[in-house]
Amino acid sequence: MCSSDLHCSALVRITEGFADLMVGHTTWDDYSKMTRIFKYYHFVLPFAWTKADHIGFSSYPGTLWSSDNFYILSSGLVITDTQLEILNPKVYDRIPDFPSNPKIPNFFHVMAVNRMAGTGNHWTSLFAERNSGTGNAQWMVVDYNVFLPNEPLKDNTVWLVEQVPGVTEQQDISGVLRNKGYFASYNRPYFTQIRDETGHTAAEARHGTLYSYANAPRGQIFARIGVSVQNLFDMRTVMTRNSYPNEGTFPSAAGQLCPLAWTWSDIRRSRTGGSTP
Repeated sequence: MCSSDLHCSALVRITEGFADLMVGHTTWDDYSKMTRIFKYYHFVLPFAWTKADHIGFSSYPGTLWSSDNFYILSSGLVITDTQLEILNPKVYDRIPDFPSNPKIPNFFHVMAVNRMAGTGNHWTSLFAERNSGTGNAQWMVVDYNVFLPNEPLKDNTVWLVEQVPGVTEQQDISGVLRNKGYFASYNRPYFTQIRDETGHTAAEARHGTLYSYANAPRGQIFARIGVSVQNLFDMRTVMTRNSYPNEGTFPSAAGQLCPLAWTWSDIRRSRTGGSTP
């Protein structure tokens, strides 16, 4: 069961000398999605104990949430995801039928977590409290409150959480960025347990690197060019590139990208009422 809705890539990049921390996200689709707009919500909710009252996100007319899943929060967090395909349909048997198992819509849950969370660990923990078994995805949470330019990346700066039916796994991946300089997301599970549950481990053994995390086509591309990103212009260039069929990956796969990128300096401007790109 390969989903036809997997059309996102994301990149978190710590530049040389820990000078800047950037987040890029790209979503591509058909021409019906050319109505994309950037929205800002400013809702002050007295006595609600929310951490974020300003939320900026890419979205579409008539939708209350991002749909692309790229959020910039006044709490200092940036949230983004890429969807995960389920190759093993049996995992859906874990989802009890409605109404015996009532749920709130997944986007309601995400928007509530966005408002309530104060740190990356807090966001992933709140998110993991409810697993509807739908909207399965790999979420990255970047906490700009922890980041200091030109200082080594601290633990708890970047958190990752993956959700599939019946299983949620989360981890601080700041060490991955310190060692590799980046973390990329492209619709492939990262955690071993999640890969086993979704069928990616078996699919990789049977069909090859197309279903791997590290060596999937986009994994190969990010491994080659991810560390080249040093500024916002580089991030936009990487996230909009399309060199098919001359990308040099195996298996070869086409793709077209749309840019969404954010840096530490942009976060500061947005939180102090300054202009944003």
